[in-house]
Amino acid sequence: MAFYNPAAKEAILYYAKVMAGSWGYKPIVYAKRMGWLDGEEKVTFEGQKLAKWIFESETEF
Repeated sequence: MAFYNPAAKEAILYYAKVMAGSWGYKPIVYAKRMGWLDGEEKVTFEGQKLAKWIFESETEF
């Protein structure tokens, strides 16, 4: 089941950009390949876990 959370999606895409940008991947493509977003670009359960980790570790995000 996918959830809609704009803040989580924004955090995931930011993280994907940081992780994959140097390889030339588009963040949305990388996030889908990693399973953080589904085919409709909604945050997956794995994506929610990643976003939670990002929010807990990045105090200024």
